[in-house]
Amino acid sequence: MKFLYQYSASDSFLHRLDPRSKLIFILCYLVVALIWPGYQLMIFTTLFAIFLLWFAAGISPKEYWQFLAYLAPIMIALILVQSLTGGPPYIEIPLDPFVISISEPGFFLGLGIGLRLATMGIAFMIFAMTTDPFDISLALHKTGVSFKISFLVGFMLRFLPLIQEELFTIADASKARAYKAMDSKNPVSILRAIIAAMPPLAAGALRRSQNIALAMELRGFSFPSEFGIKRTFLKDIQMKRADYLTIAASLSYAIFGLTLFFTTQQFDVMGYTTGLTVFLVFPALALTILYSLYKKAAKREEQEKKKQLQVQTQ
Repeated sequence: MKFLYQYSASDSFLHRLDPRSKLIFILCYLVVALIWPGYQLMIFTTLFAIFLLWFAAGISPKEYWQFLAYLAPIMIALILVQSLTGGPPYIEIPLDPFVISISEPGFFLGLGIGLRLATMGIAFMIFAMTTDPFDISLALHKTGVSFKISFLVGFMLRFLPLIQEELFTIADASKARAYKAMDSKNPVSILRAIIAAMPPLAAGALRRSQNIALAMELRGFSFPSEFGIKRTFLKDIQMKRADYLTIAASLSYAIFGLTLFFTTQQFDVMGYTTGLTVFLVFPALALTILYSLYKKAAKREEQEKKKQLQVQTQ
């Protein structure tokens, strides 16, 4: 079992995709899943996300069963709260000597909210478990984001599993000292154990961060920016044919889903014409921003090449 949202190295179809194409796919997938009413589509999107992670990435539910186990009580609580507080019509369940009235619309509303949470969690898990944090940093940098910011994002994604690993190490050390509160079935005892683990967890995170910062400085992290030298990378990522096909399929899915949503739903404020106009403007605006960032990155790379040539000639 891997830690939650930890990168799982493999050579599957999803692993070979560019991080930018995967991010566009997940955003388009979630936009349709989150705005569409009803629970029927939510069942399909949740099962499809599990199927995609299993067969297109080779990651079975056994590797992230902890996430599903944490999500199950949240979904059950949402369904119970909505079922007991929703409006008519009601379904009466006889339990001698009582009769429990459950709201039918509330039940399906709670089910839809829970499935939306599951779809969001599994969708982001697809991105996190199939994308190397270094590739995420490199993709952001090639898009036009500053290297320090892109490196910080990749480091944050890499640091989350390390914190989980540190927490499991503290839990094992506590159990070795006959303190088994984290294995208790009492939520209060588990919460107390987590609070007690916070000080050593924070100290370990700070110590690890200081060691990483020192290692980065020893390897000349800020040297290229200070002396105007082009930064080099161990590997490069390029958009391939499969990435463009994935982006085209994702945008087509989003266009179809949103158009169907705007044409079939009734609005009090936003009518069909306004909604369709906003929907058509948004992709054009997003593509314009991406293109401007690409041109900015290309211009910056050209300037770095010129600076490097000047340094070499001097």
